[in-house]
Amino acid sequence: MNKSQLIAVSIAACASCVPGLALAESQASIESANACYGSFDSKAYEDAIKNCEKAASYKDAQAVNLLGAMYENGWGTQQDYSKAADYYKQAAGADLADAANNLANLYMEGKGVTADENDAHFYYEKAARLGSNDANFSLGVMASDPKSSYYSKEQAEKYFRLSADAGNAEAQLSVAEILLEQNYLNDALPYLEKSVAGNNPRAMEILAGFYLAGQGVNKDPVKAFELYRKSADLDNADSALAVARMYRDGAGVGINFVEALKYFETAAKAKLQDAMIEGGMMYLKGQGTDPNALKGMELIQRAASQNNLAALRLLGELYSNGKYVPISAEKSFAYYYKGAKMGDAECQNFAGLMLLNGAGTPKDPVEGVNWLIKSAEKKFVPAMMNLADVYYTDKYGYRDHEASKRYLRMASELGNPDAQELLMQRDYE
Repeated sequence: MNKSQLIAVSIAACASCVPGLALAESQASIESANACYGSFDSKAYEDAIKNCEKAASYKDAQAVNLLGAMYENGWGTQQDYSKAADYYKQAAGADLADAANNLANLYMEGKGVTADENDAHFYYEKAARLGSNDANFSLGVMASDPKSSYYSKEQAEKYFRLSADAGNAEAQLSVAEILLEQNYLNDALPYLEKSVAGNNPRAMEILAGFYLAGQGVNKDPVKAFELYRKSADLDNADSALAVARMYRDGAGVGINFVEALKYFETAAKAKLQDAMIEGGMMYLKGQGTDPNALKGMELIQRAASQNNLAALRLLGELYSNGKYVPISAEKSFAYYYKGAKMGDAECQNFAGLMLLNGAGTPKDPVEGVNWLIKSAEKKFVPAMMNLADVYYTDKYGYRDHEASKRYLRMASELGNPDAQELLMQRDYE
């Protein structure tokens, strides 16, 4: 039953009571309600405040709820969460589902009321009983949160399914993710497709991945690219990164460095560190733009400043080989050393070598060998090979043929062909 039908029923019910007065009041109620809804829908909020206050005086629960929304959001009036909560309570008391759901949101966020998960749950349940699909989704969110006292995987799935079956795209995605966690790919796909139809960018991203890998569906890079791009254009940063890579590599679409760089920059602005690194390399190489070492290094250094190990390794290499920037052993060592202290085996290997040889840093064989050992302990084969050399000669004061052979055997066991050959060639007497 819509609002006009409800109003019509109230007129019929009241007209027999005090015919003249009831009819006049009913007509005024209809007019004030229409003015309230109309001005709110047209976003004439200052008028809506006045019109809805008048409609509220006739006990119109929807008008009361709309007043709550306007005070909550500061539409046509000064934002006031406390007043919003009061209006929502009135409308929820009249069994208006939207108002109960809105009030529950305030209890969850502690706006205008003291944050209280129990009160939020109470009003979400009431809203759900009154037919609110959004409330079912919120109950699912609460039940899926391990920190919530209402945590229950079974309840979460129940509420998400109720909301999903009523057409909520976020809930459809949530059901799909639950099914994927249980390895029910075929059952998850229909929910993903429904969520995609509801313009959910995360669902598009997941489904695109399946088309790219041919997992559960026929492999279709073109379809994958279309889904990733649509998701990216809906502000999904991970999808923007995927689109950038596909344009760069010509996967599912022709190679287009200009478009690739554009999407890398979009993902980098969303703080995706991989996008900073890969976009930075495009600037260094002049792909999609003129070569720009300043811009490229700035992007990569942004990722490094956030302790991204791949960026630290790359900057160490770039300053070491001087391909795109002037050689700087000092800068190279600084980046490798930072990565080494963070526990990266590759950085530990290079920092160790540079300390052994005094490249970009004062010579310190003791610390250098220690970093090589740490790297080798992480099964990094180049470090094992370097230690084998350190212990083979007396160049660094660590001659120990048994140790040298031990590291060569370790490298050989990990599949390094040079290690076995050196074991046979070297004279360890």
